[in-house]
Amino acid sequence: MKKLLVLQAVVMLLLAACGGAPPPPVAEPTAHPTTVSTPPPVPTPEASQPAEIPLGDRAIFHQGLIDAEQAVVDQLQDATEYHIDLQISDDLIHLKGDQEVRYTNRESQPLNEIYFRLYPNLVGGEATVSGLKVDGQAVEPVYELQNSAVRVPLATALQPGEQVVIEMDFAVEVPLEIGGNYGLFGYFDDVLVLDEFYPVIPVYDDEGWNVEVPPPGADATYFDASFY
Repeated sequence: MKKLLVLQAVVMLLLAACGGAPPPPVAEPTAHPTTVSTPPPVPTPEASQPAEIPLGDRAIFHQGLIDAEQAVVDQLQDATEYHIDLQISDDLIHLKGDQEVRYTNRESQPLNEIYFRLYPNLVGGEATVSGLKVDGQAVEPVYELQNSAVRVPLATALQPGEQVVIEMDFAVEVPLEIGGNYGLFGYFDDVLVLDEFYPVIPVYDDEGWNVEVPPPGADATYFDASFY
């Protein structure tokens, strides 16, 4: 019995000697932050402001077309062009703006006046114009048809193919109720909708200037495709 106990003790000592004590924990190396050199930002080319683009410059419109459709812009050299600057007040119901419009007489007869529609006055809002100029000369606007149209008299008749530049300031009060305009213009349920908020030239055709007051519920807007 004593020999067995001694043998077991010897075996345990041998095993302990073979296994050895567990190695001390090795401390992991401390991570040092790597300094990365950030290159200076590349300056972005400043985009041209709309007011800086001269009337008749079609480059900005070419940029939005695929190569196969570039010729379309050049085919519309006589289309009306609008340059509009708009400010919206913090209350979202008062607008102020100014616009410069180049209009070409594409009709077969001279024009003694040019009309602008004020669609807000047809749908519960209020729009007025001021500072009206024709080729730099001050002109007094003439309101007609429930103030939904402004007649701009021309000192000299505009002959077919001739151009004129009209400038004006405008102010608009946006309605807060849907007044028969299907919610296309106004401030409703925290949504501001500004369909045709600006003074716009209507279509001239064999019936003359289309400035009649439309019946309730009818489409009010009717004007030529233009550049903006």
